[in-house]
Amino acid sequence: MTVNTDVIWNEFSEELQKLILKVVPDTEMATNITDDILRQINFQIKTLNDEKKVFKWFEGIVKDIIVVYAESNQIAYSIKGGNLSKIKSSTISCLKPFIKNLHKKHQQIIELSFEYSQKEIAEKMNISLSATKELIQDARQHLSKMFFVANRHNALSIA
Repeated sequence: MTVNTDVIWNEFSEELQKLILKVVPDTEMATNITDDILRQINFQIKTLNDEKKVFKWFEGIVKDIIVVYAESNQIAYSIKGGNLSKIKSSTISCLKPFIKNLHKKHQQIIELSFEYSQKEIAEKMNISLSATKELIQDARQHLSKMFFVANRHNALSIA
């Protein structure tokens, strides 16, 4: 399967912008935050040592930058309360452009892993728990590699 990293990265950026607008209702500030998050991803990509943790790593960058913006701009948005809690469930939607370019079985297992425990996934897919764990790990590695390639390509094209 050939993957167009420009298309994936653009879709990812659009999804990220939508996420930020859910938390920060100011369009200009949301654009600035989105740009900063994309820069931080480029800058911090080398700190992602465990490919299995790409979701938590990404979520952490998003939360950190939003909180920094809120504090530095003395914003009264309810960022630390209810709106910030939207981040966890919404960061998954940001990564959908990458997920939809995975092999079908990897797409399925990643999507199931957002909603179900590994044991429940094994039961749903009628496979062993150890096979489920291996499949999830393999899918996350493929997703991380695609993320790394798209990020590296994007960083080179804007350099």
